[in-house]
Amino acid sequence: MDHINSKLATDASDDKYPLSIQAALAVGKKTLNQYYDKTDHSKIFRIAMDMINVLLHLMILTTH
Repeated sequence: MDHINSKLATDASDDKYPLSIQAALAVGKKTLNQYYDKTDHSKIFRIAMDMINVLLHLMILTTH
């Protein structure tokens, strides 16, 4: 996500693209960030991240 966001930001300000394309890229970046922000506040997302952390800890414990 960070790579896509960075690419959109860079290309949105690149003069090699027409203003209409730059504007579309800027709108795309804004829309992407709105949805990305919503995933950070999602209960399911938080539960999934917690489960991944538990699984990683279990993997570490079983390999030592």
